[in-house]
Amino acid sequence: MSTEQALANARSFRRGTLDQAALLEMADLCGAKDLREMAEAMGDYDGDAFLVEGDLIVDGNFRTRDVEAIWLVVRGNVVVSGLYEDTCNDAPDFVWIGGHLQAGDVLTAGRLVVKGDVRVTNCFVGDYNDGRCDIAGSVDAKLFAMFDHSCRIKGENRAAYQVADIRSDEIPQGQTRWADLPFAAAIEPNDLKARLRQRLQVLR
Repeated sequence: MSTEQALANARSFRRGTLDQAALLEMADLCGAKDLREMAEAMGDYDGDAFLVEGDLIVDGNFRTRDVEAIWLVVRGNVVVSGLYEDTCNDAPDFVWIGGHLQAGDVLTAGRLVVKGDVRVTNCFVGDYNDGRCDIAGSVDAKLFAMFDHSCRIKGENRAAYQVADIRSDEIPQGQTRWADLPFAAAIEPNDLKARLRQRLQVLR
């Protein structure tokens, strides 16, 4: 299933099924001032806004860039069997999930808000300093790695391996140095995103 197919029944600004009043309601739900500004001038942006009233279930990979989604609201859960990926461009690039996020892998660069838990089979990776994650629940993953990317978790971070900042000489308790991770093959931090996109194994 493609990202386009997954969002086929979603309401969309470009399709004319989301008007400015609905966008303003979405902005209030997300609680972000800059989204209200975007809602008032959505036609000036190159990307699209989507609203999914229930769950979003994807058999395969889900990438916001495939549909030029710069704003996505899902009132229910997001379940992706493969890679979930959001991006960060000139727009706010905001994803708001009212339930849980479940995926094989997660690669986030934009602003990701999850009101439930994040349950990842393999890797949960954040990359790019303009974005951030806000997780109201807990996180489960094999690997949790934030590269110059803020992530606030109100619940527990139960990842098997939490990567320490590679720029730091001291390793905080509960975190693991990159060189000490049980990789399936030799890999550098800059190679991780490509490996996830190719759906290659990262950890043994």
